[in-house]
Parts: sequence; structure tokens; C-alpha cells
Amino acid sequence: MKKVNKLISVCLVLAMATVMFAGCSKGKATDNKDTETKVVATINGEHNVILGEVNLRLRQIEAQYEGMFGPDVWDQQLEDNKTVVDIAKENALFSAESSNILALVAKEKGVEISDEDAKNNEKSAEEFLNKYEEQFGKDKMAEDGITLDVVKKLLEQQTLTQALFEQEMKDYEADEEELNALLDQSQEYKGYQENGYDYYAKQVRVRHILLITTDDAGQPLPEDKKAEVKTKAEEVLAKVKAGEDFEALVKEYSEDPGSKDKGGEYTFGRGSNFAPEFTEVSFSMEPGDVSELVETSFGYHIIKLEEIIEPTEEDIQALKDQEQKIKDSAIEQLKYQAFDAKYKEWEKEYTVEENEEVVKTIVVRQSRNTVEEEDSTTDTDKSDETKNDDSSKDDGSTDDTSKDDASDDKTPEDNATTDDAEDTTTDNN
Repeated sequence: MKKVNKLISVCLVLAMATVMFAGCSKGKATDNKDTETKVVATINGEHNVILGEVNLRLRQIEAQYEGMFGPDVWDQQLEDNKTVVDIAKENALFSAESSNILALVAKEKGVEISDEDAKNNEKSAEEFLNKYEEQFGKDKMAEDGITLDVVKKLLEQQTLTQALFEQEMKDYEADEEELNALLDQSQEYKGYQENGYDYYAKQVRVRHILLITTDDAGQPLPEDKKAEVKTKAEEVLAKVKAGEDFEALVKEYSEDPGSKDKGGEYTFGRGSNFAPEFTEVSFSMEPGDVSELVETSFGYHIIKLEEIIEPTEEDIQALKDQEQKIKDSAIEQLKYQAFDAKYKEWEKEYTVEENEEVVKTIVVRQSRNTVEEEDSTTDTDKSDETKNDDSSKDDGSTDDTSKDDASDDKTPEDNATTDDAEDTTTDNN
């Protein structure tokens, strides 16, 4: 399973609010000043970072983590004996503190929010707050300190930070050496440079017969069973070489559900997700050629090349556009790194003092715990109804409706799914 890493770059601030405030609906705001005004940290002794700010960012981080790794992500133990819960809280604190510092820097550098942006922020804050209330309820909002003022503050920070970024980086030019080093990490980009566009734009149309060497669970067959499959594959290959109709043999022998009903046919290019052995042989033949047995992790293939499809100008241009997209993305990454370096210099002018007592009150709200709370509430309600019902069981009876908690202790691997319709010529490793 992938590890959860700490998001240490200040550039997280630029992206987080955009996601956080998307997809909101209109509604009425609510308020809870008690929680909102709890001070989590003070910047330069006078600028407060409040609990509601941290909680709002933490809820977004929770959603990101669970979206990427599943609800059991919180069970992971990371380096330095830290848990994912610890990392999520640290990221929320970092994001809130750095956002406040960036907003202060922006104002000191003369960045201002236009009347139009201020108006849009006001509207977005009200819409977001209503959406949050619909999702979590008023009680959870009150616990978190998520108020209209909190949301407006975060939107103002987002607007100021984005404007600061654009102002500071407007004349940025990527260092060629750094850019090339970053592009060298992209196998796709290196492939375009080394092999040219035709290499990837060209396609082949093939037919194949597959005899599978895995069991129903996708595990390799024992060697003796695999040998039996190979013997059968060699017999089918002999029939192909003797001139028997290839499509008829596909129908009779092929075990590839992805192509059997299509005469064993696939059309693909080198950039496709087919097994490398299958791709290499397919592109090494001439139309009409039939391969020897080709072994992949799926089994033994017999491949017949039907056609080589030369690329069109549109195909070539699509690859050029993709190459440029990779380069633009690399430049943008370096641009963010350069801005991050600026932030680290600005940060030196600000002293952040955290209120440890308030920090301790920050809680990760795991979705699985929320479900358990709801189930517990429902069971309690049902119990009360039963006590008030004259037709309920007598005191000597028991109601065995509890579920085994262990059933929820799934690992991220348990949550993985497979696609039965997946082409058996592709290599997912």
C-alpha cells in the first residue's frame, strides 16, 4: 500500500482552498463564536490563528486521505512512531499557519482584493457554509467552529495568496538544467525525445489466441499443469501453421474473454497497457506473419499481425501536445518550488507560538467512527422504543442485535477491487 506522506510544501495552500470551496449550494449561515475564537496559534504576538480555521482545513485533509487510501488509512504507523492522525493534524496546522503568514506578506507587499473578488468571496462563503451544514449537521459545525467569518477569512487568504503568487512569479523563467533533470524523470517524455512521435503514434491490428496459465484467483498454475497448457498451445500453433482458419481457431481455443468474441482482435499502440512481451512481438512482425508461442504472465499467446496502421497528422500532433503538457507541468512544478523558497525567507520574519492546550483539542473525524456513532445512536433509540413498548420482551430475554466489531477491521488491501472485464493482454504490474 502507498504511504501517506506529510504535505510539507507551502504550495498546498494554493490548491487546498480551491478544492475546499468547490461544489457548494446556496443557504443560510450559522455561527458559534465560542469554538471559533479559540486561539490555536499566535503570529508575532498579535495575529491569531483560530481553531475553526484548522478544523476546516483538517476536514479537507481527512477527505483527501480517505479518498486516496480508504477509511483504514488511520491505522497506519509511520516513521518516528507517528500515526496518520498525527500527520493529518500537523498538515492542517501547517496549512492554517502558513496561509495566515502568506496573507500578511501579501498585504505588506501591497496586494489588495478587488471589490468583485470580495463580493464573490462573500457569496462563496455563504454557499459553502450551507453545504457544510448539509453534510455534517449544525452540531458538528458548532464543535468544529466552522462559521461564516472563518470561511470568509480562508477565502480572503486564498485570494491574497494567489495574487501574491502571480505578482512574485510573473517573470519566472525555469532553469534549463533543473528543468531537464525533472523531465528526465518522466519516462513518457524521454520516450518521445529518444524514439520520436511515429514510434508511439503507429498502431497495429492483431489477432491472438491465448491459453491461460493462471487459476481462477489469478495465481500461476503448478509447473506440471503449465506444461500441459504449453503442449496444447503448441498443438494449436501447429494447426495455424498448417493453414487452418485463424479466427475459427480463436473461437475454438482462445481463453481471452476480452477478444474471443471479436476473432481475437486488438488494435493498439506502443503506449498502450498491453504486456510488454505481447507488444514487442506484435510490432516486430509484418502483416500476415504469425508468431511462435509468446509467454506473458497471463499464459501462452499465438499472435497474427493483420495490419500496421500508420499515424495521421492528428495522431502526431496529439503526442506533441502531450509532450508539451508534460513540459509545462514540470515548469509549473519548478515555479511552485521557487515560490516555496520565497516563502521560507518570508517566514523568518514571523514567530509562531502554538497554544498546546487548544492544539490537543483538535480531533480527526474518521468516517468509520462517524458511522459507528450513527449506528450507536440508532441502537439507543431502538432500545428506548423497546422499553416503552408493552409488547416488548420480558426482562429475562436478550436481544442479540450487536455486530462483530472485527468485521470492520479491514485492511486497505481488503478494499481493493478487480475488474473482471479487464483485457488479459494487459500488464497491471
